[in-house]
This record gives sequence, structure tokens and C-alpha cells, in this order.
Amino acid sequence: MNRKRGPADALSERRRVWLEATAEVMGKLHGPARPEEVVDQIARGARAVAGGELAALLRVRDGVPSIVATDGTGQAELPALLDGVSAEVRSALAEKETQWVRRAGTVIVLVPLRAALAEQGVLIASLPARQDTLDDETADLLSAFADQASLVVDHSTALADRQELMLVAERDRIARDLHDVVIQRIFATGLQLQGVRKRIHDEEVAAMLSTALTDLDTTIRDIRSTIFELQHTRKVSLRGDVRALVKEYVPVLGFTPLVRTTGPVDSLVPANIAGQLLAVLREGLSNVVKHADADACMVEVDVVEDRVVLKVIDNGRGLGPDVVESGLRNARRRAIDLGGTLTHSDEEVQGTRLEWQVPFTH
Repeated sequence: MNRKRGPADALSERRRVWLEATAEVMGKLHGPARPEEVVDQIARGARAVAGGELAALLRVRDGVPSIVATDGTGQAELPALLDGVSAEVRSALAEKETQWVRRAGTVIVLVPLRAALAEQGVLIASLPARQDTLDDETADLLSAFADQASLVVDHSTALADRQELMLVAERDRIARDLHDVVIQRIFATGLQLQGVRKRIHDEEVAAMLSTALTDLDTTIRDIRSTIFELQHTRKVSLRGDVRALVKEYVPVLGFTPLVRTTGPVDSLVPANIAGQLLAVLREGLSNVVKHADADACMVEVDVVEDRVVLKVIDNGRGLGPDVVESGLRNARRRAIDLGGTLTHSDEEVQGTRLEWQVPFTH
């Protein structure tokens, strides 16, 4: 005989889901895991615990929100949705307490990540359509999950910091070896060759030896330049540059665009492509300001296999053919020069999508 499920069974099932989601996230503490894998797992776990259709992990740096991971359906509506809960995001970060709000018939829960090392973060999850408020049990489960996720995020951040310190230490060691060993040996060889040159009476051989000595001097200068670069190289972050550029446009846009980056954006995108990408992003945001009449916008930078993809998506009225041709001419030329493409299309409901993608090698 089938037993009818009661409230106790439902509660037991929710706690089982919480345990599984927490265990999967905590499993990232054991063994190597890329930061992208960690945040994706956190987003999946948050959606499972909340029981809704959508979850996202949001980070905020210098006032600019950045979506680092999403899971579920309805991701296309994220820019407008998150723009509508910006006050709750700020409140969750400031008060370190769970917030919730009802938008478009769905309850949206915002849970701060209480990480000690990582950037400020907020877990955002929708509840099932049948729920019209946030109950204490759901709030407790999501808060407990966020606390465990914070530990994993801190662990991932600590590992990344350690790898960066190891890289800096290795660069310093290479620089010292180049200066103390390699340059000194080349210099000593040059002195020996200068002594030999004085004993050579054949002008042609003497000229060849002088050329070799000049090459050695050039090599020493090149090595010293390399040493300087090794000792003074700063970590360049395309993610940070994208956020900084977006922040420039906040006053003229009247709202804060969402930024989403996926994949090894900082480590794989070459400097020349990164510079072109930022120029195209500036053109895209300028078009949103001048022509779109939008109140929400998302900027996405994705590394997909052997290429980088930039998307600028808004919910405005769209661009006319004349505006598209004149406003995106430079962006299209930048893509072609790098062996890539530029596409422009209207969104299904409203707004426009600009997609610029180029391969790493051309």
C-alpha cells in the first residue's frame, strides 16, 4: 500500500538534497579543481537546495556586479532580473543576512557568501513557483549551504594565491640565475675574446671577432631587459579591465551592466587580442548609450576552446541598419583583422545582441 507523503517526508527529502549538494561542493576541497569548476558546482548546488529553476553566483568588485556562474533555465532574463534586485544585493552584502524579494511571480532569495579571502559574493536562487514567500527552513538550508560554499571559495582563492606566489618566486629565481650566472659567464667569455683579438693579425678574422663581441654585448642587454621584465611584471587581469571599463559607463547608462566571465580569461587571452576586445567593448557600450534606450545590459566574456567570445546584450529598442553599419564598422574590422567574426542580431522579445569572437591563433 502506498503511503501518502506528508510534511515530514518533504522536509526529509529537502534535507537529503541539501546534504548531497553540500557534499558535492565540499568535495572540491579534495583534489585539484579549477576555479570555474568550483563556482559552477556552487551554482548547481544552490539551485538544487532552493528547488527553483535558476541560480547564480554573483560577485561584486568596485560596485560592479559580475556573474561568475549560473545554473538552470531563464538565464537570458538574468540582466533584467538582477537589475531589479540590486537594492537587495547591496543589503545582503552590507548586512550579511539573507534577503528575499518577489519578482514576476517568483520568489528570489539572495544569500551572502561570508568568505574571508575571496571577493564579496551573493548566491541568488529562485524558489519553486508554488512558494509565495521564504520559509524559515529554506532560509536555513540556503544559508548553511552558502557557509559551506564560502569555505570552498576561500580554499580555492588560497590555492590561487599560493600558485601566484610560487610563480613570483620562480621568476625571481630565474632572474637571479640569469644575472649571477649567465651574464657573468657571457661577460667573462667576452673578456677572453677581447684578449684573443689583440693577438690576431688577420683583419678579416679580427672583424668577425669584433662582430661576435658586439653580439655578446647585445645579448647581455637583452638578458638584462628580460630580468627587468621578470622582476617587474604585474599580473594583468582582463576580467579586471572589463569591469573597470564597464564601471566607466555606469553614469551615462544610468544603471550598472552585469558582467559575466567564464573560462581561463586571464591566462589564455593574448595581450593583443585583449586590447582589441576592450576596444570593441567600448564601442558596444557606446552604442547602448546612444541608440538602445535600454535599462539593462549584460557583458559576457567567454573562453571557448581556441577562441574568446565577447557578447554585449541589452533590452533596448534595437539599432537601425544605418546605425549598425556606422557604429560597428570598427568592431567588424578588428574581428576580421584577427581572423574572427562580428554578428549583430535582435533578441526574441526586445533588445540587441552583439557577438564578437576571434581565435587565439591567426
